[in-house]
Amino acid sequence: MGRYTTGACSTKECMRLNISDLKRSGFFRPGCEVSGSYHWTRGDRPSGSIKIHSYNLGQTRYIILSYGISRHGKTVKIEDRIDIESIPSNLGIGEVLFFKCPSTNRRCKTLYTRNGFDYFRSRQYFGNNIFYEVQMVAKRDIHNTNYWNLKRGKELKELIEKQNTKNSKWRYNGEQTKWFKRLQKLNKRLNYLDDARWMECFAFLENMGAYNELMENNLNP
Repeated sequence: MGRYTTGACSTKECMRLNISDLKRSGFFRPGCEVSGSYHWTRGDRPSGSIKIHSYNLGQTRYIILSYGISRHGKTVKIEDRIDIESIPSNLGIGEVLFFKCPSTNRRCKTLYTRNGFDYFRSRQYFGNNIFYEVQMVAKRDIHNTNYWNLKRGKELKELIEKQNTKNSKWRYNGEQTKWFKRLQKLNKRLNYLDDARWMECFAFLENMGAYNELMENNLNP
């Protein structure tokens, strides 16, 4: 398994496992044991992989993570069990799955690891070593960062592709479809962030102009 640099890092820079991604990959089929691999990439290049064996037999639900780490120049094999818990869906249909972090006993939907840590755990386990990306940017850059995260995000791209599909239907029985309502909501959010980031930019430039004028007056009384 690949390793990352030291120092605080964002959740996007870490190797992470999301339970929804694993479910879509077929790891939690009812009454089944499933074995497979999960891979990470950075750009177009592979950056790590892990073997996963899932158990979903009645009330027994867990996964076994198998991977190797480098320690003192040698590869050490790790096998770690992560229990799976569920709660009923708010929609009244099906259930929502969670990992149960072995170290914090907290439910979470994503597990992380990073350089200097041997196991995949919830974000809270890492304390001040892993932050959400928005926590690591300057205050004046927050809206710009959120704008590009949303614009480049998978959800918005998929909804736009669906909208541009030839036979796509955005109304059903006189009502807007859920996916179209979601697209409208994301576009509204994107427009808000676009306006806010430019306002932040203009305010910064205005402050810089006032600062430069003050410095010039101090140098040339």
